[in-house]
Amino acid sequence: MLWGNGLGSRPLISSPFGWRVHPVTGVRKLHAGCDFTGYALVRSVAAGTVVAVGTPRGWEGGGIQVWVQHDGFLSRSMHLKSAPPVKLGDIIPEGRILGVMGMTGTATGVHHHLEIVDSGAQVDPVPFITNRLAAEAAGGNNRPAPTPQPEEPEMSMQTIRHPNGTIYFVDELGADHLGDYKTADIGLGEFLDANAEVFGGAENVSAREFDIAVAIATRRWERKKAEIVAAVVKALQP
Repeated sequence: MLWGNGLGSRPLISSPFGWRVHPVTGVRKLHAGCDFTGYALVRSVAAGTVVAVGTPRGWEGGGIQVWVQHDGFLSRSMHLKSAPPVKLGDIIPEGRILGVMGMTGTATGVHHHLEIVDSGAQVDPVPFITNRLAAEAAGGNNRPAPTPQPEEPEMSMQTIRHPNGTIYFVDELGADHLGDYKTADIGLGEFLDANAEVFGGAENVSAREFDIAVAIATRRWERKKAEIVAAVVKALQP
């Protein structure tokens, strides 16, 4: 087991795993990985098989990526600078170069966003890798216990069901498609306003009406996000 820099020592962290306000959208949501900095070459944390290269559909925010299926867990390395030197199906060793750290996709700076999926759940890469390195150093072969995820603070929430069965949730943070972490946020105000304009509510509507409301809300939220990004860029300029 290694860190993303190919070493046994943990690199610098620029943004940890957990709930945060997204630096681009301004929306509070789970940062399902850890952002590392301070090295150029991104390497595989363990031996495995490459299962995705490039920008998977629905994961455009992560830019250029490499996903590796390891023994018992999956790793995702995102925001790589250019085309990775590996291809789909490659069987790679621990420490294999996956690419150069970059900021493709939705990012405000150069970093290595590393995600770990263990037993189907997104977990914090730091304790996950730390525990495995400790187990290896101790000569143990037992798999470390899964790392618990931070709990989201309680808040009011309601769900809206699409006529085709798809469920959306809306709360003070916005509206997301359940089960798809990378789906773009739909601002709550835009979403509810569009619902009222199109069909006056969320009950007994057709799939077409629901999709129209979501499309309207998404366009409005995209414009608002563009304004947020512009404000952030302006604030960062000397």
